[in-house]
Amino acid sequence: MTMIIRQQLLQGLAEFLAQQPGFPATVGRSLARAFGADEGNQLVVHRGSESPDLDVDGDGQRYCDVLISVVGRSDDAEVEADAVMEVAHPLVMGYSDPRIVQIEEIKVDEPKYASADYKLCVITTQYRFSYQVQDYGI
Repeated sequence: MTMIIRQQLLQGLAEFLAQQPGFPATVGRSLARAFGADEGNQLVVHRGSESPDLDVDGDGQRYCDVLISVVGRSDDAEVEADAVMEVAHPLVMGYSDPRIVQIEEIKVDEPKYASADYKLCVITTQYRFSYQVQDYGI
C-alpha cells in the first residue's frame, strides 16, 4: 500500500525524531499506544486538518496541520511534557523534505490530564506544513 504524501511526511518526521541521539521520549504515531504505555514519556506525530491550494491540473500546495502530542508521566507530568517539547520543537522546525515549502508553529494547547492523580498529562503543539504537490494528488 502506497502512503499519500501527508502520511509520508508524518512518518518521515516521526522517524527523524526517533533517530535523534538521546531523544527524551519514545516516538510513535499512535495516541492509543502512547496512552496505553506503562511508563516513560511518549511523543506522538499525528495529523489535524488539511486544506488544498491547487490549480485545475492539481498542482500547487497543501497545508497540513501536524500535531505533536507529548504524553508525560510523573509527579510533574506537565513539566516532563514541556521538557520533551523543548527538545522536539527545534527539530520539528528544522525537519526537511524536498516537498516541504514551509513549517510554522500555530499554537500550543493547554495541558490535559488523563488521570485523577495528575501523573499523566498530554500537551499538543500544532504546526502547519505547507508542501508541494503535482498532479499525483494528496
